[in-house]
Amino acid sequence: MRFQKLFLKYKIKGFSILEASIVLAISSIFIAIGLFSPEFLPNLRLQADAASFFQAIKKAQSLALSPRPYGENICGFGIKITSTKDYLLFKKATSTNAGDPCTLGSEIELIKYQLKPDNSFSPSSFYVLYKSPYLDTTFTTDTIIIINKNGNEKKIKIGNFGAVSVE
Repeated sequence: MRFQKLFLKYKIKGFSILEASIVLAISSIFIAIGLFSPEFLPNLRLQADAASFFQAIKKAQSLALSPRPYGENICGFGIKITSTKDYLLFKKATSTNAGDPCTLGSEIELIKYQLKPDNSFSPSSFYVLYKSPYLDTTFTTDTIIIINKNGNEKKIKIGNFGAVSVE
């Protein structure tokens, strides 16, 4: 009884079910138009591939800085583009070369990645190695471009000291 008096005293306003359903119908029409446009899905795949490549670079950097178990002879971790569609995360073992133990070390594949069907790398060859902190490190700057079938592109820039950005 008390609740009914309170309810009648203060009129609680809100949306009716009809208003809510009309808004839902109109918004679903706009979403359907956006999803089935010829640009939406290829651009979404392009962004996903750029994010995946970015994460692979960050993983290589993180693994290079992480401590190693005693006795594991790892020079560093890197990313290598093997074709226009494939790239891999690898670790490089050290060699017995006293001058530079990384030059002749063997590469051990850790994870192989593949781009989505409509995307490809612009430079089909790329190699970056992040060495362990106790070795002399040379920094390179490079730009990787991933292009989709519509000609749209995402640039992944690798700057000095390992800075990575996606444009």
